[in-house]
Amino acid sequence: MKIKIPSKKTFFYGALLFALLFCCVAQCINLSYTNKLLHQVEQQETNSRSVYAADAPMLAGDAIYRLYECGGKIGIYDAKTEVLIDIIDVLVTTLPSADRLALKKGIEIYAFSDLAQIIEDFST
Repeated sequence: MKIKIPSKKTFFYGALLFALLFCCVAQCINLSYTNKLLHQVEQQETNSRSVYAADAPMLAGDAIYRLYECGGKIGIYDAKTEVLIDIIDVLVTTLPSADRLALKKGIEIYAFSDLAQIIEDFST
């Protein structure tokens, strides 16, 4: 019985087909993993938004946001965790001294509508 040795051409096409199939499987796994991660991120964002939405009405009288000076601008912080949420592009040096002093101490905000009003006031 003779052992048939594949030609170089056959071997090359077989290796190429294997590599192509491997890449397709790897891409499918990558897409599946990426979709899973994106879904987790969306769930976390949805959960965090619903927490803030639930906090919006002043049930316990606790502040939702605090404004402080942050790098020469106005930083919006979560009042409970003290995590920086956003920075308002207004230079603190352009504000009246009373506003600068209040920002050093921290301005507590109890509703999102109040936050929007203060941002508008500082921006004009």
